[in-house]
Amino acid sequence: MTSAHESLRPKDAAKLLGVSVATFWRWLASKPDMPPARRLSKGVTVFDRGELLRWRDAQPGVSIDAKRAPGGNQPG
Repeated sequence: MTSAHESLRPKDAAKLLGVSVATFWRWLASKPDMPPARRLSKGVTVFDRGELLRWRDAQPGVSIDAKRAPGGNQPG
């Protein structure tokens, strides 16, 4: 079962969105509407899974197949 606010490390967040970690960080720097990072400590940054899914699903041109990718629209 997935918690209401599951936190993902950058590697897992990138995988959820179907991009490389480098692309994920580039998007974070260049897309102002992307969900914010949450810094838990100096070396630990996380992202809210639900926020990332909502952001991804709101992007124009996202195919249904991308939304069905592993970790996609699963109950949460």
